[in-house]
Amino acid sequence: MQKLNGYLETQYLNVLYNPNTAISNRSRIVYARPLKLYRGILNTLQLRLLNVDQKPVDITGKTFIMNIIDQSTHLVIKSKNGVLSNASRGYVDFELVDSDLRNTDAGYYIYSVHELKSDGSKTVVYSSDNYDADGELRIYDSPYSGFDESKQVNFDTMTASTTDDESDYVLAYPHLNQNGALHTAQYYLDGYTGSITVQVTLDNDPSDNAVTWTDLTSTAYANNTGNEYVTFTGVYTAVRFKSTKSAGTISKILYRP
Repeated sequence: MQKLNGYLETQYLNVLYNPNTAISNRSRIVYARPLKLYRGILNTLQLRLLNVDQKPVDITGKTFIMNIIDQSTHLVIKSKNGVLSNASRGYVDFELVDSDLRNTDAGYYIYSVHELKSDGSKTVVYSSDNYDADGELRIYDSPYSGFDESKQVNFDTMTASTTDDESDYVLAYPHLNQNGALHTAQYYLDGYTGSITVQVTLDNDPSDNAVTWTDLTSTAYANNTGNEYVTFTGVYTAVRFKSTKSAGTISKILYRP
């Protein structure tokens, strides 16, 4: 049996902070480790602010901000306020949740940290070596999955009063799913009377050809208005929906594999 060690640790880094300009810098950071962020999960970065004598600085009542900056455009893509986790010992935490990194691309970035004073002025925090204020940071797409928006499915005749119609098909990404893969579909109905059938296919090259599609489950509705949802399991190549109705409309269907 293979044994693996896992580490439940906060990512931390010592940085140089000298709010007293009357005291010259007598020490510097020799090596600054690059920070790593992972999309799809909570990331906690902990900085320990040290003075020129490599002693912790009491940062009670102070405000610190971290900026993540695109290297090519030099624009700030994310700004995050820190939380003082142990002010007397100089610890400040920056928590980046899934939504903070949702609109970022994986790759290399730089970051900077500064103190924001009550009058709006800023004090530099040296987060890299040789008194550099820009540290290295990398955002990863894996090993945690990122957020993917639900797929919107439409019918050719969305507002017809009486019709049998099949929607466009959407890929179900079988290579990402295991045998117990859960699928969810949400129907947006307006006075809908009829039935909606989930159709699936195992065809490696799905198309609108009816021969390759199989009815999986069907749900009847009587003058329903609002949101309804269905769930089903299985590994399929693609999914589509069939509407057989006598009244009302389906404004849209959202599907998530």
